[in-house]
Amino acid sequence: MDLVFGPHALWKFPELLWQVYETHRRVFSVEDEHGTIAEGLPVVREDAIRAWVSIMYGCNNFCTYCIVPYVRGRERSRDPGCVLEEVRGLIAAGYREITLLGQNVNSYGNDLDTGYDFSDLLRQIDAIPGDYWIRFMSIARAVLEYCADKKLLGAKTLFATHYHELTELENSLAGTVNYNIAVKTRGEEIIFLRKILPGGADRSYGIEVARLAGLPEKVVVRARTVLEELERENGVQYVAPRQEADQVSLSAIGEGEALDALRRCQPDTLTPIEAMKNNSPGTKLLMAVICLAVLAYFGIQAFRYYGDPLTTTVAYHYQLEQTATVSGYLVRNEQVLTGSTGGLLRISRSEGERVGTGGVIAVVYTDQASLDRQNQIDSLTVQIDQLQYAEEAEQGSAVSLKLDSQIVSDILALRADVAADKLDAAETHETDLRALVLKRDYTYADSGDLTAKLKDLQSQLKSLQSQSASSTKRITAPVAGLYSAVVDGYETVLTPDFLKDLTPAALLSVKKDDSVTSQLGKLILGDNWYYAATVSTTDLDGITKGSTVKLRFAKGVDRDLRVKVTSVSEAENGRAAVVFTGEDYLPELTLLRQQSADVITDSFSGIRVPQHAGPGRTAPRRRAGKHPAEQRAGHAAEQAALRRRERAVRAAGQAE
Repeated sequence: MDLVFGPHALWKFPELLWQVYETHRRVFSVEDEHGTIAEGLPVVREDAIRAWVSIMYGCNNFCTYCIVPYVRGRERSRDPGCVLEEVRGLIAAGYREITLLGQNVNSYGNDLDTGYDFSDLLRQIDAIPGDYWIRFMSIARAVLEYCADKKLLGAKTLFATHYHELTELENSLAGTVNYNIAVKTRGEEIIFLRKILPGGADRSYGIEVARLAGLPEKVVVRARTVLEELERENGVQYVAPRQEADQVSLSAIGEGEALDALRRCQPDTLTPIEAMKNNSPGTKLLMAVICLAVLAYFGIQAFRYYGDPLTTTVAYHYQLEQTATVSGYLVRNEQVLTGSTGGLLRISRSEGERVGTGGVIAVVYTDQASLDRQNQIDSLTVQIDQLQYAEEAEQGSAVSLKLDSQIVSDILALRADVAADKLDAAETHETDLRALVLKRDYTYADSGDLTAKLKDLQSQLKSLQSQSASSTKRITAPVAGLYSAVVDGYETVLTPDFLKDLTPAALLSVKKDDSVTSQLGKLILGDNWYYAATVSTTDLDGITKGSTVKLRFAKGVDRDLRVKVTSVSEAENGRAAVVFTGEDYLPELTLLRQQSADVITDSFSGIRVPQHAGPGRTAPRRRAGKHPAEQRAGHAAEQAALRRRERAVRAAGQAE
């Protein structure tokens, strides 16, 4: 256990976690801070319709069975403004049901010492525009009377409750109306009809709902017995579930009732399920015909399956490769960059970028002011470029169309970089995309405004460039090559000359030179790269000097690289040193050094057929109603036919 903290310290979790990483010791945050409420913490909501909003924490009622006052502290009410702001945000986000949480929401505001209480909070929430429900847990009857009293609150409130005593308030409390959900019973089953009817429920359906929820039958029976005993003790007569007949006889109802039933029927809105519940003879006959048709279909298919001497199976197009797994080093012709870097260093090249002789690799600034000045120069340069482009765009629509095409291309490139986790390239494309979008915006500006603004920016740029001339130092490339910012110490050890007459022992004893370091990076010269690895002599089949194979690196490259085997050493202790040479994709390999790879010497593609479906492997099926001797004779005939067919196929192949 590295970290222990209470719920009151949740807002300090990042700080506590940092302490664990920094001190490498256990951290316990159990201070008594029950009066602190941290606002603005991020909230993760799993439901898009219902939301829960805490309006207070803790409790002042020290009940014998409850530990809330001890672990959550005394009652603490959130600031009303914060609660209202959170509710407004939820309503704006589309939430339709908001539940106010608290151990005892009736006590909200008692600790604020402002006279603001729960009724004031409800009144202000009710005033927020929108279509939503507000729910909370509290003492039902007291809260209902308080909400209905116009002098106290007068809020429009919908109470969903199972307390039948509350339905009596309709007769004594003005503005209170009862509604219930229509229910249809059939035996011990109940069906909610999804209709709202005026009036209170005539009985409790809690036991039936418990039965639907899957409670054990013994519990349901016992609950019904207890309910009957309680109702008898309180002078309430038990009301049994109403039974409805499955089929109503036409002779049992009068002509008027039948006509009324037909008039109430709505064929346009009648669902198939409701129609089937009518249980008419026609419906029953139709269902019987459908069942017989389905059974007949499956029966015919089964007869055909067992009557066919041939069977089918699934085959796959499959590619098989002959590979050898090796581990080795990437070797390149590398030159470490040196030079004075006193000051603030700013690298100007990206990883794998090609640099010409004399090209700027980095800029050294004498102080922070010089670096800030350079940032201003870069910003002005981009703005000037955008304005010049906008002036050209006024000359024709072709420029704007070209710009739109470039924006779409950069968006696709940025998306591909993010998906491939190439953050360096993504940053470059993001900068280019921002500049293109701003250029597109400038094309709609007035030409007079563009010219005046362009002159002003050019004047500012000239002034800044003259100031920064003496405070910067540019570091250039001595030779042409690919730039890499990583210097790992192998640059002077793993060289092309090291690969000459390479042995397994020499490769296994390679160690980097820790004295080779540079903040500037290095240049990779030439276009060739090498991969040196030790290979088991049992895997050398297909790996010979001069042969061409493929390398599949374990990481860093998402494609197979075609390479040529340059040399294969003599075997030592069952292993040989092999050098592979490649000429492609060098910019993608600048960060790779010690790598595992699969050497692919050959590949085969074809159709993969399950073993049980091979020639002569068809399992005999016993025919119902035939003698075993007849079945064996029939199976022998089938095998002979299969062999004749195979010979014919082979003969046709030889003829081709």
